[in-house]
Parts: sequence; C-alpha cells; structure tokens
Amino acid sequence: MARDIEKVIDTYFKKGWYPAVTKHHPKEIKKELKRLSFRPGIKECFRNSQYFIMFAHPDLELEYREGWVQRHIPFEHAWLVYQGEVLDLTLPPEDVVYLEGYRVPRVAVQKHLVRAKMYSAIQPRRLSEISPWKKLYEGTNTIGTSSE
Repeated sequence: MARDIEKVIDTYFKKGWYPAVTKHHPKEIKKELKRLSFRPGIKECFRNSQYFIMFAHPDLELEYREGWVQRHIPFEHAWLVYQGEVLDLTLPPEDVVYLEGYRVPRVAVQKHLVRAKMYSAIQPRRLSEISPWKKLYEGTNTIGTSSE
C-alpha cells in the first residue's frame, strides 16, 4: 500500500499531474484521445472536458455539461455526453452520482476559452444556483456562527 502511494507521488512530481483512468471509455473515444495525444488528468474536469470538446472530431457529436456530482460529498464538475451517455474524462464511472447539470453549447465553450484564457466554469452563477449546498444555507445570513 505504501509503495503504491509512493508511485503515485513519484508520477505526480515527474509529470505534474496524475492521469485519469480511460480504459472504460468507448473505443472511438480512446482512439480520439490518442490522436490528440491528450491524457486527461484527475481533478481537472473543466480542462479535460473543454479541451476534448474543442479539439475532438465534430463527428463524435459531444455535448459539454457543467453541474454537480457526488462521490462522498457533492462538488462542481464538468463532463461530456456522448451517444446519450455520460462520458466523464476525469472520474471513473463507479460510485459517481450525477446530481444536477446543464448543457453549454460548443460556441459558448469557444467564447469562454478566448475570453477567460483558462479552463474554468463557463456559467459560474448558474452553477452556484443549482448547488446542493445552497439549500443548506438558505434563510441564514451567516455561516458557521453559533446562536449562543
């Protein structure tokens, strides 16, 4: 176990990131990843999804999505939809629950990348509006204070 952790840390320091698992993806997606010489990284969902939708062959008919997923806790996430199925270049399919999300057109992804010059949420306000955490704090004006 300790040796596995050391291997992960060594890989991170050598490459600057740790590659996400891609063996579960459809053959044509793996082929396109190889053509692009693109290795999706863990914890880089916005980069992985935005880069792939921008440079993958248009015949793949991908849709870009932003929203919330849950593993142990809910968090913001970006993924793609391919042939009506979730295509997540960042997270392995097991133990992931896709909560709520929305489609962002490819043109909006292009405009965002040109304007922002970085990979990030394209519609952050909309993302925060659908946050599962928002319901916890509705009606309160402070967070983390006690009534005592």
